[in-house]
Amino acid sequence: MLICRTLKEVEQALEPNGFVRVHHSHLINPAYIRKIVRQDGGYVQMGDSARVPVTRPKRDWLIERFATIDRE
Repeated sequence: MLICRTLKEVEQALEPNGFVRVHHSHLINPAYIRKIVRQDGGYVQMGDSARVPVTRPKRDWLIERFATIDRE
């Protein structure tokens, strides 16, 4: 999908719906997180098997917030 908005604008529009910015270039819906991985710089494995990089502060925040998600 191509849009003419910055990711910050999209983030502000989707934040009320639960979306989270986990990296400077990635915005995700946490409902589809399957696994949080600390190796390889840190990433989340999504429901469609996509690997999305996560910054260290966001990774730690996700782990605290979603304690029931598998972690490696």
